[in-house]
Parts: sequence; structure tokens; C-alpha cells
Amino acid sequence: MVGHAFFDKFDIEDIDIVSLMFQSGYLTIKNIDKFGGFWLDFPNKEVEKSFFAQLMEAYSYNRLSGTTQATQYIIRGLYNNDWDTILKNLNVLFASIPYQIFEADKEFYYHSIIHTVLSLVGVDIHSELQTSTGRIDTVIKNEKFIYVVEFKIGEAAQALQQIKDKEYHKPFMNDDREVVLVGVGFNAEKKEIGGYLAEKL
Repeated sequence: MVGHAFFDKFDIEDIDIVSLMFQSGYLTIKNIDKFGGFWLDFPNKEVEKSFFAQLMEAYSYNRLSGTTQATQYIIRGLYNNDWDTILKNLNVLFASIPYQIFEADKEFYYHSIIHTVLSLVGVDIHSELQTSTGRIDTVIKNEKFIYVVEFKIGEAAQALQQIKDKEYHKPFMNDDREVVLVGVGFNAEKKEIGGYLAEKL
């Protein structure tokens, strides 16, 4: 949402990214509320997908063709509960990140990249969800599955056990979709996902 002043500002030396997207046609006015606020959005799904594809290429430091292929495999893997495919292609994206900026020993670094990548390609993903017993790292949903995911530097077994000990799956037990518990272990030495354990309830 932006105000009237937004449309008067176009300083080429100090341009706002939202202003640039509006001026270039990536955003359009979708609604004007009673308080004079202008709500911006993508004009259509094709423009939205094009924008996120270009953003993904820049974010992953990879060519668009390779990035798009990897993310499509990830989406298919989520639809089929195929974690071999999901993690293989997440590792393709990790491998494209320059070593100078890779925080290999930080769990939040891997977690934030996974969250961002999946969000950019339209996956229904939620991170740091609070429950009565703790905070779930990530929940991913589609029409078939609900994935309750925990990340750890080290062994996947430790991550899976935390889900069970904290009963992170309980809020989703009345859902008609299958609930899958997934523990993911990161290998800091290799700068990749080292393994996973997945269990259906």
C-alpha cells in the first residue's frame, strides 16, 4: 500500500524499488481504499511468475534455466512426498552460492534460503510457527500433504526426534491431508543438506 506522494517521486539517482516496479509495469493499482491508500499488485500471473523467475536467478547466482528446473523438481517432489528429489535439488541451489557469503555453520542461513526459495516459487510455506510446546522450524502445505519440518546442523535423526518430543504435528491432526514429519540435517563441511528422515503419521 502506498500514498499519493508515491506517484510524485521518481528520482533516478535514488529510486525506490517499488516505484521502479510500478513505472516499469510490474505493479499496477489494484484497489484504492477509503483512506486514500493505493494497493499495488502484479497485473496478472504471467508478470508475477516472470518477476519471481528473474529474482530467483539473481538470488541463487545461477542461470535462469538451471534455477527454474531445480525449483520445478522441488515442487513436484513436494506434491509426491519425494524428499530425495526435493533435497537433491535444494543442494543444486546451495552449490551455486559463492563461498564468500556462505554461512555454512549457521542453521538459520540454510533455513532462510529454503524459506525464500520456496516462497518465491509459490509454495505454501510458514516458518517459526509457535505451538504450546515450542516453535516449529517450517510447515509446508499443498493439496495432498502437510510437512512438519525441523532443521539441524548435524544429524537428521536429532531433528526428527525433536518434532516427536515436542509433538509439533498435533495442530494438524484434524486436517484431511497426510501429515509427514521431516527431519533435515545440514552438513556444514560440505555446505549442503547431508540427509533427512521422513515419517508419515
